[in-house]
Amino acid sequence: MSPLLDIRGLSKRHPPRGFGRGAGVLALDDISLTVEAGSIHGLVGESGSGKSTLARIVMGFDRPDSGTVLLGGVDVQSASGEALTKVRRQMQMVFQDPGGSLDPRQRIWKTVAEPMGLLEPRLARLQRREKVDALLASVGLQPADGDRFPHEFSGGQRQRIAIARALSTNASLIIADEPTSALDLIVQAQVLNLLMDLQETRGLAILFISHDLAVVAALADTVSILHRGRIVETGRTGEVFARPQSAVTAALLEQDAVSLASTDQLKEKIHYPR
Repeated sequence: MSPLLDIRGLSKRHPPRGFGRGAGVLALDDISLTVEAGSIHGLVGESGSGKSTLARIVMGFDRPDSGTVLLGGVDVQSASGEALTKVRRQMQMVFQDPGGSLDPRQRIWKTVAEPMGLLEPRLARLQRREKVDALLASVGLQPADGDRFPHEFSGGQRQRIAIARALSTNASLIIADEPTSALDLIVQAQVLNLLMDLQETRGLAILFISHDLAVVAALADTVSILHRGRIVETGRTGEVFARPQSAVTAALLEQDAVSLASTDQLKEKIHYPR
């Protein structure tokens, strides 16, 4: 059976800044990874390793210099017409800062319903509102919250709203780019638990991008370690973290262990260990 997301030989070079000459910066170098349907795959790397560039290419926001991104067997970069609509419906993104995806002048229910309206323009207003109410309930909010504005919610609640918005098209894959890094530890745990619940109840696949090994250990079935634009190690999360084969992975584990492994905060993060 083919994976839901299949990334093959992806490379991307950023052009030189300003009026500079030269080859530019190699952001991704021959990246290949897969995400199985209904699974969570962690993508770990330090700042500048290429994580967000990869996410943008997978979502179709940027184009690679070479390689392909297949979602359900459909090439994301070359899709058009009905195939493109289907891809956009199947794949949504949750960003690090939920404020960036929530219009401060728009009531929550309209923000959550927006992708739904773009993909199902004939859906009546009442039907959209009923779906939004159900989505808000699924992420731990009240239907009445749909009539409020983003500034009336906490950071954790705004991230829940962003997740509800991502689910509004019945997506089969969520790209989560550092979705908990701007939250305090207790709220991080709540959002992680929500993602795991949604993955189990809805059969979602999640590409979870993070620099935090402890979070990935709690959440991900499989993991890839990204370093300077290259994947240096990939496999089952428990096996990779217990017996790292790459010096980069070993160094990241040692660095994270020093700051987190002996603290109660780490236990709070790993509420549902795998």
